[in-house]
Amino acid sequence: GRRRGARGALPPPPPPRRRLLRLPRLRRHGRRHRGDVLIPRALRPVLFVLGVAAAAALPLLGRALRSGGEPRCALDGILVPAATRAVLRSEDGTLREFCCVDCVERWLERSGERPARILLTDEPTGRAIDAAAAHLVESRVPAFAPAGCFVHVFASREEAERHAGAFGGRFRPAPGAVTEEAPLHEPPGN
Repeated sequence: GRRRGARGALPPPPPPRRRLLRLPRLRRHGRRHRGDVLIPRALRPVLFVLGVAAAAALPLLGRALRSGGEPRCALDGILVPAATRAVLRSEDGTLREFCCVDCVERWLERSGERPARILLTDEPTGRAIDAAAAHLVESRVPAFAPAGCFVHVFASREEAERHAGAFGGRFRPAPGAVTEEAPLHEPPGN
């Protein structure tokens, strides 16, 4: 054999590689290590497809488990509190519940739909009022903190003015209201 340090000696073997993920393998002579699990090659694609299907089914399962309980916001899925509840009725008769005024406005922006009627909850009394008759005030005080809504709804103009004065608020148009600055649709003939 060759001597150490002599010219032409074999290089030392490379250091063993470290793997991030250690997969079970057969040991020398075909024996397995205790605890090793081997999955037949033909079964691997089936398990992969089943895993992807299970991951895809999770949102559907979540929605099914949540349905039938307390009402949830049609926009963000938050539980709808009675104090800030808003209901939108579409022209086709579909009813949608929302947790706050901001969610109704975002829904209308995204969907582009023109509502037949919107009912909002008067904060002081808890009664449902038509959005066209409501006085909306945006102030520094959250109306519904989980949704980040700062828009308060009042049936009485006086109460709305009191709130605006006390909390630095400003009046806003009701969701779905047609204003001169921002009509919901083009006037006929244009």
